[in-house]
Amino acid sequence: MFAKSRFLCLVSLLAIGVALLGGQGCDLTSASATAADSFPTVTGSALYVSASAGSSSGDGTAARPFAHIADALKLANSGTTIAIAAGSYAEALTVPAGVSLTGTGAAHVLISGGSDTAIRIAGSGATALQDLAVVSATGAGIRASGGVALQLIRVQISGVVANATDPGHGLALDGAASADLQDCTIRDNSGVGVYAHASGHVSIIDPLFVPGDALALTLQATDIAANGHFGIAAFGGDVTISGSAIHGIIAPDGDGILIGSGKATPVVPAAIHITSSLVSGNARAGVLVTGPAALQFAAESSANGHGGLWAQHPSASITTDASALIARNTLIGIAASNGARLEITGSRIADTQAFVYTPAGATTTVSAADGIGVYTNAHGVVTGATLSGNSRAAVLAKDCASAADGSPDLAVTNCTISGSKWGIVVNGHYALAAPATGAGGSNDFQGVDPKNTSDTSELDAPESACADASFSCNTSP
Repeated sequence: MFAKSRFLCLVSLLAIGVALLGGQGCDLTSASATAADSFPTVTGSALYVSASAGSSSGDGTAARPFAHIADALKLANSGTTIAIAAGSYAEALTVPAGVSLTGTGAAHVLISGGSDTAIRIAGSGATALQDLAVVSATGAGIRASGGVALQLIRVQISGVVANATDPGHGLALDGAASADLQDCTIRDNSGVGVYAHASGHVSIIDPLFVPGDALALTLQATDIAANGHFGIAAFGGDVTISGSAIHGIIAPDGDGILIGSGKATPVVPAAIHITSSLVSGNARAGVLVTGPAALQFAAESSANGHGGLWAQHPSASITTDASALIARNTLIGIAASNGARLEITGSRIADTQAFVYTPAGATTTVSAADGIGVYTNAHGVVTGATLSGNSRAAVLAKDCASAADGSPDLAVTNCTISGSKWGIVVNGHYALAAPATGAGGSNDFQGVDPKNTSDTSELDAPESACADASFSCNTSP
């Protein structure tokens, strides 16, 4: 009984003391993390930020985190990782190259720049952004320049809108040394999903991705979708894309992937490697090459509105292999024009949908649905391909380049051709007759007329992916 009375007395004295102090000096949660607060696991030098438990009077430790990422950036040195707890951070950040940001997941850490770009990174050094989301920024979601080597892992960028100077790109690379994207989602931005100008190698990879229908995609796949103009636009520099989906660009001039040369800065020829990926449902071309670039395509390009793959530059080329599937595109499966070159080996080009239009100066419409087009001064080598269900011509050569002997610079050999009105058609410079020597050797036409016996008007074809028929497509950065 005595012990109990003494205990009650002590409690009373503590209560009186707290009342006299007015609670001051007893707030044990101010500027400190709570038990419920969770930070990502990081190694090396780290500073900690929590929107719910942090304070401007914090010191950046896990016990006393900052409330704002910008406060941590003021103290960060190259090699520092800023560990960010769940929360919404309405901040426009400038991240020095060499400093990294790591969150607890893109569903939990939301960074919004408001009326400005959300994250700017500049300078020479390696910076990684991981497990966070950039939402509702203005101008650009993330902008990297000045030679930074950038890595994005499980980052989501969405809802970026344009301002007076920037068109609202999700990720803008301008002079970056390199960019490596893994398992990211970049969608619903008013500009380009990923825009790269005069930058180094860009790698977009997801080893978990399994190609399939664009409508069945999950966030396990690197997903670049429904952006305003292009999914990816690269002006100079090499690009590697593997295990990714680029789809749903609805602007009339919107390509899934645009590889251009630009005008402001001269660029060197680029190498573009696309494997185990899906480019689908884009309003114009799946992949459009308008600059000096070599495209190696071992993926699927399907259901695009104005062709699966296009090359339309004298120093551009498209090479495909047996893993390439080009299907259900409107107008053309694969095309080269303006001196570009095609090398197609073992690929499947199938079920091109009709593009109905009235050629200039004509009074009747033409329905164009061809598998492969080799147009103005272009070159073509097609070996062992399967061309099926392309309702007009399997291969159409119109004003293509000439070989040394004056014949068309076109070779189509060991191919299986079915479901087309005509097999291999050469017109323009060349007579409407049987294919030139070598053009149609050793092919299995499976009931398809191997030559064209119509007039030229029935075989008119647009020679550019662009509505204005230009080869540059007004795609300068």
